[in-house]
Amino acid sequence: MVWLLSMGAVLATSLLSGVLGMGGGMILMGVFALLMPIPTAMVLHGVTQAAANGSRAWIHRQHIQFEVLSFYVLGSLLVLLGFFWLVITVETSWFFVFLGSLALLSLVTPKSLQLDVTRPVTAFVCGIAVTLCQLLVGVSGSVLDIFYLNSPLNRFQVVATKAFTQTLGHLFKLIFFGWLLWTDPQAMGAPWWMFVAVVALATSGSKIGAWVLHRMNDQAFRYWSKWIIGVIGCLYLYKGVAILW
Repeated sequence: MVWLLSMGAVLATSLLSGVLGMGGGMILMGVFALLMPIPTAMVLHGVTQAAANGSRAWIHRQHIQFEVLSFYVLGSLLVLLGFFWLVITVETSWFFVFLGSLALLSLVTPKSLQLDVTRPVTAFVCGIAVTLCQLLVGVSGSVLDIFYLNSPLNRFQVVATKAFTQTLGHLFKLIFFGWLLWTDPQAMGAPWWMFVAVVALATSGSKIGAWVLHRMNDQAFRYWSKWIIGVIGCLYLYKGVAILW
């Protein structure tokens, strides 16, 4: 039952992210964290989201803004090296508090910050912030959104570029948590076929999402993005506070 629920969540959340470019990974991380230990959830989530975002980036590859990526990757690598040095992990209660707070962060961040991911310095800071969140709580979509508030990109460029950068982030997460589980193989807990299944489901969700995206306008795209991420953030914040209480 755990694996059936997990596979259903993979398909549904990949479809959501395929349409909005956000939200799916955050929902899926919460589901996995409820069903399995955090390190296992991180690895399975990393495989799923690397497949979902990678396939989405490939589908919309002509819209990827590659000038953003070099500075983004530099910031990401610095954070990854720091985590290997410090070996940082988060408890389940604080995991959900951080997850919910991150979801709401993009909704309360003022546009006056003038964050534009197409600027080199902003892309570098984005790489640091996003990878930090990836390695702490497994997701970073709401933080990534902040850097797109004032970007001149259209919905296809937003989805494509975010998908590429998120693919890198999930690969870094796989490297770090895969290393942690390699040092303690008994902690893995997920059957091998689950990894094959989630890749297939995530890719399928991305393809269906791309079909829906072509039938949506930019106004609807931004409207539904805000509402969905707000509801997700409130639910996870409540869950984390309830565990702490």
